[in-house]
Parts: sequence; structure tokens; C-alpha cells
Amino acid sequence: MGLGHAIVTAHGPHRPNEMRSNGPIFPQNQPVGFVKLGLSKLGQFPMYGAKAYKSVDLNTAVISASPHALITMLMDEAIKRMRLAKIHMEERHYADKGKCIGKAIQIVQDGLMAALNMEAGGEIALRLKGLYEYITQQLVLASARNDEALLQLCIDLLVEIRAGWVEIAQEG
Repeated sequence: MGLGHAIVTAHGPHRPNEMRSNGPIFPQNQPVGFVKLGLSKLGQFPMYGAKAYKSVDLNTAVISASPHALITMLMDEAIKRMRLAKIHMEERHYADKGKCIGKAIQIVQDGLMAALNMEAGGEIALRLKGLYEYITQQLVLASARNDEALLQLCIDLLVEIRAGWVEIAQEG
């Protein structure tokens, strides 16, 4: 990692040699995010400045969010990636479509499914796991077949799950 990089932790951006303990939220001193801070050819204007601020804003939102809000954020991002994949599919930008579907699958598997508490969640957690597995399988098929209708089905399912999730937060 060069001098033009910083790691964003729960305590803000730091150079790698300035890492601090992140406390109980981020065990083992894991970084929250990574921001490229390189300079332009003129050496005066930071490159990726807007992206760096956006990344810091997102990291701040993640750090301050409740577990319920974090799941909502994951769902929002997965839905966004699927909608982008559909646009790429329509425009025949297959490489970008594949990246978006891959990211959506990663969010569903490594985020949403991994967050399920199968012991405490009981039957609801079991059903959500089944839905997440189904969505993952259908995303793979939609990508392989360039099937917009199947991709839309996945979007619709996750939008419906999200609506139920948000309703739970409003009731509780």
C-alpha cells in the first residue's frame, strides 16, 4: 500500500502505520473501508475526492447504523446492483452485467444470508434462507441466459422482502 492510500476505520481515516483499535464493532482491527488518496499530475488536486468523501459518508452511516438498518442497506445495495445489471443486459454490456450480478450475489450470500440467526430466527430465518438461496440460483441463471424477466423476478422478490423488513422496524 503506497503513500497515496489510507484506511478508513471506525475512528476515521488513518495511514496503515496509524492503525488503532476499532473496539467491539470491528474485531481484530479490521478496516472499515479503503480510500485512494492519490494526487493529480499537477500534484495539487486530490484524485477521487468525491469518491473518498462518499466512501467516508457510507462508512460513517454503517458505523452508526443499527443492525436492522445495516440489513436494509445491504438489501438496497443488492437491489441497486440487480437494477444496474438489468440496464447493462438491455444495453448488451455483458461484462458490466456480470460484475453487477456477481456483486448482488455476494451481498445476498455473504451479507444477507450470513446475517441470519438460524437459532433465534426460527422458521422465519429458515424461510429467508430459502428465499436468499432461490434468489442466488435465479441470479446465476438470469446471468447465464441473459434473461431480463428472471432478473426482474429477483428484483421483485428482494423488494418485497425489504418492504417486510422495513415494516418490522416501523412496528417495533
